[in-house]
Amino acid sequence: MQTSLPPRLARLCTLLGHGCTLACALLIAGYGVVLVDPEPFLPPVETATGLTPGKRVALATLAAVILAPAGVALWTARGLFGRYGQGCVFSHRNATAIRRIGAALLLGTGLAIAGRTAAVLILTHDNPQGARTLAVSFAGHDVLLGLLGALLMVMGWVLAEATRQADENRLFV
Repeated sequence: MQTSLPPRLARLCTLLGHGCTLACALLIAGYGVVLVDPEPFLPPVETATGLTPGKRVALATLAAVILAPAGVALWTARGLFGRYGQGCVFSHRNATAIRRIGAALLLGTGLAIAGRTAAVLILTHDNPQGARTLAVSFAGHDVLLGLLGALLMVMGWVLAEATRQADENRLFV
């Protein structure tokens, strides 16, 4: 449904859409930096063989899997802000986008926690018996992103229901 947004808000939404596009480009560029020189981004663990080509491939794949939900969330937010900027506020498509962003944040949180553990396992799997490491960690930002993802999913469901009811009410008038 088209809504007349104040011009400043429409411009802000358009600007945020462009910001999401830039953030997607920076995410891809950052992934490229990690591919070229992963050493500064690795957890501080002792490895018997150092960073072998096999470990590089495994870590690059792991990084891509961990970063994928962030890319999905940013790209989806880009479209959502674009529709908001055009005045399309209450729609099933926007509700789906909000749920998708929430799901991506929730999934990304789980993958980040599991990914840190997997990175340590990848780095130390060829260490001698007794020198292998298993480390599971999560931080406050993991909890915050997970809760934010859950909140966005619920808000998307609420918006979908409100949009459905508004469509139904329009048929009666």
